[in-house]
Amino acid sequence: MKKILFIVFILLFDFRFVFSQSLNEAAEKYKNGDYKQALEIYQKLNDGENPYLIYNIGNCHYKMGDKTTALSQYIKAFKILPRDARIKENMLKAAGDNGEILFSKDIPDFAYSVYYFFSDNELSALFELFFAIFVFLIVTNTKRKDNSLMSYIVISAFLFSIFGVWHMMRKNSIFHNPGVIAQETDVLSGPKNNFNTLATVPKGRVVTVLSENDDYFEIGIPKDNIKGWVKKEDLIKID
Repeated sequence: MKKILFIVFILLFDFRFVFSQSLNEAAEKYKNGDYKQALEIYQKLNDGENPYLIYNIGNCHYKMGDKTTALSQYIKAFKILPRDARIKENMLKAAGDNGEILFSKDIPDFAYSVYYFFSDNELSALFELFFAIFVFLIVTNTKRKDNSLMSYIVISAFLFSIFGVWHMMRKNSIFHNPGVIAQETDVLSGPKNNFNTLATVPKGRVVTVLSENDDYFEIGIPKDNIKGWVKKEDLIKID
């Protein structure tokens, strides 16, 4: 057993060392202006869950002039870690470069910072946590047949309600099932070329992905009150 644990430790240490070395190599190439090589390294390391790797991938695309793909990567990183100031700043800059406005100027930046402090996954986890605590306290209090836990029950009920409503509200956000238009494209009334054109959407527009079939995405653009279909190759879907 000790031998197995030792081997596992060595393998983990070796993996962390190689990962760290690769990060340093990518950072050095980025610093020296070799954005293509840096991008290749970051993409090899990326598991789709590390917001900083995704952010760096976005930076490479931005430096290489592909601001649309950069925007899609920044949004993906923002969805995982929305409270990171650098990710948010670069996302808004790339959006502006693409002619897109993600945050209304009529709403204070502080309000957006609070609203997007937690990621969707974090809000869901907090809701489930406080709901589980609420149920546990209810069961425990019932078994005791007294009201000694009522104050804690009320607090947990309040918290799971807050996080539940917050999570539901975020489903109306532009960052819920988002996608970025990769090139100017027509929005059709159905998922085939022979359907009517409802609108032409410019490159870099952030949309909501509603559904999909083999060749098309159904999208929504709430601020323009548009809903229709675009070819898959014309949109970068952000998972």
